[in-house]
Amino acid sequence: MEYKIRNKKLYTRYRPLTFIKGEPYCVTSTKHPEPAAPIEKLHYHNMYEIGICTDGCGEYQVNDKLYRFKKGDIVFICHFIPHNSNSENGHPAKWKMIFFDPVKLMRRVGMLDTDQWSAIANADCLFSGIFAPDEHPRLTDFVKKIIELSETQDECTDLSIAFHVGSFIIECTRYLKTHSISDKPLAIDNKNYYKISPAIDMINSHMSNSKMVEEESLANLCKMSVSNLRRLFKTYTGFSPKAYINNARMTWAEYLVRETDMSIVKISNTIGYSEVAGFNRIFKATFGMSPKEYRNKVK
Repeated sequence: MEYKIRNKKLYTRYRPLTFIKGEPYCVTSTKHPEPAAPIEKLHYHNMYEIGICTDGCGEYQVNDKLYRFKKGDIVFICHFIPHNSNSENGHPAKWKMIFFDPVKLMRRVGMLDTDQWSAIANADCLFSGIFAPDEHPRLTDFVKKIIELSETQDECTDLSIAFHVGSFIIECTRYLKTHSISDKPLAIDNKNYYKISPAIDMINSHMSNSKMVEEESLANLCKMSVSNLRRLFKTYTGFSPKAYINNARMTWAEYLVRETDMSIVKISNTIGYSEVAGFNRIFKATFGMSPKEYRNKVK
């Protein structure tokens, strides 16, 4: 698809995917609550994401490339690639997405040598961006099949998804090597990043348990000192461990407020706040409005 280059430097931050809860993949429906809002900041994840636009249109920025998308278009974002999107025509665009860690996914199903797969999955030639179905029919078929498989859970689902995700990335890598297209991710030392991944998984899975996500407990889990944990967290997430936990809680809270009918009190307890007043105060400081006001705005 055609795109234009945006030279304007945008604020970029790490955004944890708290709803995945440490799993190797998660399929979810997403929508953008701010139609027509200009893209003024970017975020990145530690997981890959692929998806299909099921409704609406808008703009999608990936690194410095700004694409226009419409219903039916496909997105593929490598881990650590900055991106964001907006919507047009007065209503939020909707996407069906799968977020995944290919190494964890392959390890779960016992498929391939994980070191070999890691080398494929982290190849510099992997492309991130938007493409229309008629541009890459084979890649589009893989995305549609992955989404279809995720909606029928049985004993073969994990293996089937792992097979199609692997095939998608390999096909994408081969195509883009041939066409000399490349998008380099952020300068991330994956070996050191994975040293703190047990702490990140613990936070995402047990953020409601304050004792389990204390800095000392996380440092022991990663077999390192608290000072080293703080240094690596700052390097690879942009946050201290405490700030990362607060950010993870607010990210999860925003999702629950926007996508569920859970009461505000239950959401507060779910993400680890014993008093709803404190939760309301932090939510408002983060999003500029109370949870109730936010829910009324996006519903």
